[in-house]
Parts: sequence; C-alpha cells; structure tokens
Amino acid sequence: MKKTLVVILMATIQISISTSACAALSALWIFEGESGLFVDSSTNNNDAAPGNDPQTPFRVPGEALFGNALELDGNDYAVVADSPEISLTGDFTIAARVYVPAYGSNKLTIMHKLGDAISGYYSKYSWSIKTDGFQNLTISDQSQIINYGGPNIAPGQWIHIGIVRDLAAGTLTWFGNGIGGKVTKNVVVGALPDSAGELYIGATGSSGGNGFEGKLDDIQIFDHALSDAEMADIAQPRTQVLNATMETGAGTTVFDQTVFHNDGEFGLSTNSPVWGMGDINQGNALVFDGDDYVEVAQDVSLSVMPQGLTINVDIYRTTDDINSIVYKLDNGSSFAFKLNVKTDGFLNISVGDGTSIKNFSGFYVGLNEWTKCTISIDMVTHKIVWYKNDQLSKAGFFTGISSVKNSTGPFVIGASNTSGVNGFHGTIDNVELYNVPTLDSATAPVGEFELSIAGTGYFSPVIAGSINNVSYTIKNLTGFSKSYSILVTDDHVLVDENLTLTTETLAAGEEKTIIAAIDASQPGVHKVTVEVMNSSSPFNNVAIATSNVNVWNPAGNTYVDNVPNFFGMMTVFDRHVDKLGIDVPLFANMGVKVSRFLVRWNELEASKGVYDWTKWDTIINALNSSGVKPVPFLWTTPPWAYDAAAREEAKAIYGATSVTNSPPINYQDYYDTMAALVARYDHTSVPFWEIWNEPYLGIFWYYPANSVPSSEENFVTLLQGTYSAIKNVDAQTQIIVGGQAAGSNPYSDYVVTNGKDYYDIYSSHSHGHVDQHISAHEVSDQRLNTFDPNKRDKWWVNETGFAYNVKNDVSQAVALIKKGTITRHYGAKNFMWFVFRSRRDNHAVGTTSFEAIDENFGLRPSVVSYNALVGFLQNTTPGAELYPNDPIGNYGYAFNRGIEKIFVLWNEKKLENTIQLPVVNGVSTVEQYNIFGAANTVPVVNGNVSVTLDFTPKIIVITYPDADADGLSDELENAIGTNPLLTDTDGDGITDYDEVNYGGDQNVYTLGADTNPLSQDTDGDGVLDGVDVQPLTTNIAGDVAPLGAPDGLVNAADYLIQMQFFLGLTTPTAIELQNGDLYPTGSPDGGITTSDMLLMLQLVWP
Repeated sequence: MKKTLVVILMATIQISISTSACAALSALWIFEGESGLFVDSSTNNNDAAPGNDPQTPFRVPGEALFGNALELDGNDYAVVADSPEISLTGDFTIAARVYVPAYGSNKLTIMHKLGDAISGYYSKYSWSIKTDGFQNLTISDQSQIINYGGPNIAPGQWIHIGIVRDLAAGTLTWFGNGIGGKVTKNVVVGALPDSAGELYIGATGSSGGNGFEGKLDDIQIFDHALSDAEMADIAQPRTQVLNATMETGAGTTVFDQTVFHNDGEFGLSTNSPVWGMGDINQGNALVFDGDDYVEVAQDVSLSVMPQGLTINVDIYRTTDDINSIVYKLDNGSSFAFKLNVKTDGFLNISVGDGTSIKNFSGFYVGLNEWTKCTISIDMVTHKIVWYKNDQLSKAGFFTGISSVKNSTGPFVIGASNTSGVNGFHGTIDNVELYNVPTLDSATAPVGEFELSIAGTGYFSPVIAGSINNVSYTIKNLTGFSKSYSILVTDDHVLVDENLTLTTETLAAGEEKTIIAAIDASQPGVHKVTVEVMNSSSPFNNVAIATSNVNVWNPAGNTYVDNVPNFFGMMTVFDRHVDKLGIDVPLFANMGVKVSRFLVRWNELEASKGVYDWTKWDTIINALNSSGVKPVPFLWTTPPWAYDAAAREEAKAIYGATSVTNSPPINYQDYYDTMAALVARYDHTSVPFWEIWNEPYLGIFWYYPANSVPSSEENFVTLLQGTYSAIKNVDAQTQIIVGGQAAGSNPYSDYVVTNGKDYYDIYSSHSHGHVDQHISAHEVSDQRLNTFDPNKRDKWWVNETGFAYNVKNDVSQAVALIKKGTITRHYGAKNFMWFVFRSRRDNHAVGTTSFEAIDENFGLRPSVVSYNALVGFLQNTTPGAELYPNDPIGNYGYAFNRGIEKIFVLWNEKKLENTIQLPVVNGVSTVEQYNIFGAANTVPVVNGNVSVTLDFTPKIIVITYPDADADGLSDELENAIGTNPLLTDTDGDGITDYDEVNYGGDQNVYTLGADTNPLSQDTDGDGVLDGVDVQPLTTNIAGDVAPLGAPDGLVNAADYLIQMQFFLGLTTPTAIELQNGDLYPTGSPDGGITTSDMLLMLQLVWP
C-alpha cells in the first residue's frame, strides 16, 4: 500500500519568537552547539550545566524540529543556578517541546524549581507528566502546595506545550501546539515567594529523581502571562535561522535577530562594505563595491536543510556584472547553495547535494531599483517558487537533485567566497534564511490562463464503475499561441497514485475540454489535481485545480423500529437551512436514518407563548421527505426563562464563552414548550425527543455545588415532568434521556437509578481515542446492567467524535470505522456521528474536529468510510472480541448477519503483523475490504485466511454455505434443528428465515421473540403461523371487544362490536377480523357475514 502526496502547498512560517515575547523572555534553552553548557539564548545568561556522571544528558537530532534536542534516559538532568528571572513570583509562562516515547512507572519531570524550607513547605514550581500521560503543575506560596492537572500528552510524537498563569484572574491556561485548551479556574495559590534553589531540567534534583525519559527542546520561561497570539507564535518551529536586518548602522558586525545569533563580521579592511541607506530610504543597509563581503561563521543551524530552504533578500544592483548575493560554502571551493544575479540580469540560484549541482533561472532584476527577491525550494515535492516584490513570478518542478548538502563552511553575504570574488555591486538589505520551504505557489500570474475541473462526488455518490474519467477545461488568455505541459495526478487514497503528463497547444483565446482517466472501478476516494505549466524548464506553474471524486455505493439502511441497529448523524441544521437540499439526500444515501439536531428555544419562543415555527417546519419536513427520522432536543433557554444571576455565576466558574445553556427557573415553561412541540410534530413526523444535553456539565445545566435539591435531583424532576407532558399529548413519542457521561460519574448513576421510569431510550456520549471509546462503552454497559437493565437493549450512543490524534482526512476516516465498530460490538442500538456541519466557517481538521465538511466545503473521505461502515455493520449481531488486552495492540471484532460473518481488524500500535483467521469447511475464498469498501478476494489455505494487520482497519466478510438459499446459513440451521435443504421446514407458509427474523434479529433464534420454525402453530391457538396475525399470542375466536384491545373474554360486548362490523359502522382491524371471521369453520372467508353473526350468538349464549 502506497500513498504519495504529489503537491504540498506550504503557508509562510513566521519567526518562532515574536519581538513582544522576547522583550520579557527570562530564559530560553534550545540545546544547540556541540558540548559544554546548554546556553541560555535570552539575554539573561541562565546557562544550564549537565548533571554529573552517570546523569549526563546528550544532544540528539531534533527529529520533527530543526537542530538538536536534549535526550534524557530517566536519570539525566541539567541544572540552572538560581536567578531572579527564573524565580517567577507572579504571572508567568512556561513552555517546552516534548517527545515522550511511552509513559512509565514514574512521573516525567520537565522542570523543577527548588525553593526554601519555610514553615514546612518548599516554595517552588514543578511541571511534570504523570504516569497516565496527563500534565501536572505543582506550585506553592509557603502556606500550601497544590497540584493542578492539565491535558494529556500523546506519546510517540513531538508536541509544543505551555502553561500561562494569570495571578489576578486566578487561572492556569494550558496550551498544545500554540492553541489554548483547558483553563484551570479558581487557582488559590497566591504570589510565590522568591526562592534561592536551583532549577532542574528533566529531574527533581541532583539525584535524578522522577527523571524525564524522552526528549526536550526549546524550553522557555517568561515572567509574565503571554497572550494567545504570543503562545501561537512561540509554538512555531524554529525555521528562521538567519535574519540580518542591517540595522546596526555602525561598526563591523551584522547582528542576527534569530535565537541562533548567527552574527556576521565584515571582511578584511580592503573587503569591507560600508553602511548606507536601506530599501525606500528606510533604515540601514550595506553597500558593496564588488569585492566586499560579510562572513557568518559555520553553525549547524545554517547547514542542515533536509526539507529545502527559503531565501529572502532586498537588493539594489548597479552593474551588469555577476553579482553574488549569498553563498553557503563547504570544503574548499564547493558550496551547498548560492544566489546571484547573472550578467543578463536574471536571478539565479544553484543548489548542490554533494554529488551534483542544479541551476535554476529566475526573474529579471532591474538596474538601480530595489527588488525584493524570495526563492523557496521544496526538496520533498521537488518544486521551486519565485516571488518578486511579494508577487508570484515563477513556480515549477525539478529533477536531478533531492537534498541540500550538509555543508561545513561559512555563510557569505555579498561575494562567492571570503576573498570577495564575484562580489556584489550595489546595496543589500534584510537577508533572511529559512531551513524549510515556506512559500505557496497556488496563485497563478494574473491574466494568462483559466482552468476549471469537473467537481464530481462532493454531495452525491459516484457509483463504482459508473465513470472512468474526469474532465477539465483550459483556456489560453494570452494573445498568441502557446504550449502547455499538463500534469494530472489521481491520488487514489490508500492505493497507488497515477500520474499523467501531456502537452497541449492552444491558439490565442482557445478553450479546450480534456478528459483525464481515473480508476473508479472500486469504492474509494480520489483527489484529482490538474497542474498546468509552460513547456519550459524549469516549468512555470500557471494554474492548479483540485477536485474530489468520492466513489461509493449507497448503503441504504432501511429504518425499522426493532432493527438490531441503525446509524445517525448530528448536525446544526438551523445554521445551514440553505444546505438542507443537499445535506438530507446525502444522509439518505449514506445510510443515515436518524439525525440529531437542536431546536433553539430562544429562537422558537423569543417571547413567552409566542412561537415561530418557520425554521423548524422546514427542517423536519426535509428530513421526513427523505426518510430520515428527526431526533431533536430543545436547547438554548431564552433569557426570559432562565436565572440571569445563576448564569453569570456559571460564567465566572467556567468562562463566559463556555456557558451555552442554563436550566429554566420555572420547569413548567419547559413542559409547556415541549407539549406545544409534540402537538405540532406528533410521533409520525418526530418519533423521538431528547431531553436536554449532558446535564452533568455545569456549562449546560448549572446549580451551585451545595444547592438543595441537587443538580441531579433537579434534572430528574425536569425529566419526570417532561415525560408526563409529552406522553399526555402523544403516548407513542419516544423520549431519550439527555446524553449521559461516558465515564464513571455519580451524576449519571443517579439519573439512571432515579429517572429510569421517565425515558424510553438511554443515551450516552463518547469522544476520544480508541481506548477511551472502549472504556466509555464498558462504563455505560455496566451502568445499565446495574441500575436499569430493562434499557440495555434501548441504548443509543448519541455523540461520538473528537478523535484525538486525528491529523488529516484519512486518519479521521480510519477513526470513524474504529469507533463505529466498537459501538456496534457493545450492542448500542444507534451510532450518531458528531458532527456533520459546524457553525464555524473554518472546517479544517484538527485534534478536536470530527466534521464531515472540509475547509473547501467539500466532503471528507470519512463520508465514504461512514457509508462503508453502515454497509458492513447494519443489521448485525455482535459476536466475539478476538484479541482482548492484546500486548502487541491487535484489535478484532466479529459480527453475524445471516449467512455472513464479518470481522473488523487492525493494530492500534502501528505494528504490522499477520494473523490467521479460521474459516469453516466449504468456504474457499473470502472478501477483504478497505475502509472505503473496496474489495479484494483472499484465498482460504488449510482452513485459514491470512490477514496482515496495521493501523488502518481491514474488514473481512465470510459468506457461509446456504444450501436452500433461504438466508440462514447451514451452520445456524443445523444448530436450531431446521432442514438446511428446505426453505420452510415446518410447512406453515413462513420461511425458516422469516421465522428466525420475526423478532428483528436474523442471526439468532430467540424463544418467545421469534416464531417456531419447527411448529406450524407457535402459539397453539389453531391458526397457522402463516395466516395468524398474532402468531405469538393465543387468539380466541369471537374476542373483538373492547374495540382495539380484545380482553381474552367472549361476552355480549363482543356481540355488539361484531354487529357494528356486520352493519359497516366500524371497520375491523386485522386481529379483530381474524377473531370475528368465524365462518366457514376452519376456513374463514375474510368478511363478517350473517353466518358469522349466528356463530357469534352461539359463542355468547351457548
């Protein structure tokens, strides 16, 4: 399996530490250099010394980051002498990059500031990662030591983390990769006293206690609380390795503004530039006369560039000589890269990889004028981008070189070596160097070209095999004939990509539609990219367009009240009413049969008793017209109904933006509104109503901790009253309890114990990674079995999403398959994906995003995997868990569906391994599917099928023999005693399959729920199952009263009802007709006649 990303468009990466942040930087350790002290890169000289042997840390490559990092083995540390800058008495910010391979038996200390023993307490701060992976900050103010818990850190990856303390607000804000997350409120520890102890990095003291095992980098301390923007700034990787602004204005040193301090020195007195005026007469710059130069000494930061590089420089050239701008030397006369202006005035960059040198010609640089030159070279995608005065000039691909040489010589500005050869004539300003490509080539030169590509597969499925190409249209907007090279990439996700390069010549103004072949024979996700380039070298990229082609076969998923399971979707319909016409039909195609959404109480009933039904009528009608059952919940209490003072109290605790709902003061207001809703939308249009959402969270349902009644008691009261209000209007409307906690929670235990009589369906929410999802289901399963076993088969998972470690579209699709599989295994009746559309404009995937709509408002691959999930698991019965607590991380779940056995298998630890799956005799091949539903036939060898497991699930479907083709496997028929060669073993007119499936589960025969496939008359009432309207209930001839609910007795009341049937005053139901149609005896004629009345007389008055 291969996945290649052909084109990567990178956004400009900012410098790692903003000027405002640097102004109050107390300490920064970046762990560069070769030996000795770990230098503090702030101006405060808080250098860190390695611990004594054997606890001496050593530097290793920073892997995902540039340069070196500090690797610690659990006993190592570095120590910093006390100074005022690191004592941190008030507001502060601490940050670091961390890499934790795995959690151990001890906590992992990041930094630990020792203090003074005062009244039995140590005044200090200590930041660590606990054994469960959650962060912890310990701080003391002499009177107390308190531990504050932070968010989890995922093992096996680099992450930038930080904590901002705001003393006045009493908060700690925890950051991950520059994004603020958890906010710890009511931090009671006050100002910290000044302390004289050392600061230990990686341990709690000189003994190496609670030592860090892993890697640390970019440790920063600030003596104030950074803003969100500043935290985002310092989280950026250190990619800018030189920033010579030339603002010194005097002396012979050019100062570097980055943390690397790659300062440059003027050449010899005869080769020294002079200070002059900068670009557009602003600031200073350096003037070169043809043999001057500035030398920057060799540093590792200037040498290691595996991904590529970016150079940004302002130049003012005055001659047509060879003008060298920057030059990175290696040994002798060789180089890693050089940038110059050739004698024809065109900018040129040359790059060497140690074996070969590649020359790239850029744009023309005018004489006697300032030109801003930016060149970005991407060694991963083999693309070069040129910007002139901040406007894209050229972009294209290259071959023949794949890296920048790791060089050992100096970096020279203004010449090609330290002798001033080929020196620059003119002025140079603002020299910047990055060790990554940073520029985006998506913008084409204006006015040259138009490109459009057919956008299939966004909101309707492309059936597998129905297409074999996509079309795109190109138009030459120039006034002359021109040839273009066109690269079409079909990145078939999870499958090898296909690339096609063609050449097209278009006359001036000509428009042409071109067909590009794609392989859409199997379900899957295609990202088709068309890139149009001038036919020159290097290619000048003039246009790029991308289209998704989602190939899938709609899963269906017929809704039946007693179906073993079905699938749902939550979305925010009211914020996207204009999208109903595409969203709801898409749901039906995907197999979504229930859709959860909120009804905003504050919009429905802005004034008490005055309802605006417009929006909700539109939504509910759209769902019903597509066969999708609405599952709404009344939300966002209007201001007239809630306690404003209590809401403000909740905001003070949880944050103003976190509190999005409040309980009503008068519950009767809620009952009245719910009754009005059910009166307008009865069970035929809205069969389900959920009562509230996650009431165990104070941000949605706030009562003070000491309130009487308690928060949970109040919620049960609301639940009871709402149940009565709804059932009094429509007894058939089903009530769902507002989503309960996923994990252990006394609140939810109380609600289930005391509120179980006031709801029909139990609902839980489950977010997080796979193990968290499993744990949540185990808790819900135990809660129901303990407190409300009657609801065990009426359990819905009404929210699941927020899969941690979801970093891209494909990993989201993978997580969706895993979560749906686990939910089905635990027997929950509904799996509700959260959420289809967001209220936000930005739909980009992040660690807490699980939306189906991408940042371009197209469908993500997860829509295809969801459809596949429905197809695999609808109407299944859970079977065994194959690898419980597997030490190597294998997960496997079995399911039964008629003659099919379905297995979903993967390895969560990304350890590829092969397992043997046993198969019964008579099966020679099985089907193996990927997460999008693409199939591959796999042979059975010696009674087993081999399956190679990795992180992406594989689905194995084994079709078992069914000799009579009745839908029941021979294996099941042999087990229950039916004849596998007969479709109707007992000859009662109902097939064996229909008898086993009578209770709604085709996979198991259940006595009392299914008709007996071995008996013609299951209930023994003399009416064969094939014609018995109630084959599980003994029917009594003549029992037709009371009307609609026969009572098992035959008396005068039955005769009077029978007379109404005879006279045509009332139409009998099917069961009433069966019991009242008495003639001919043993072979009724289907009507109520005089003969039936005479027989009824004999039954009533024998």
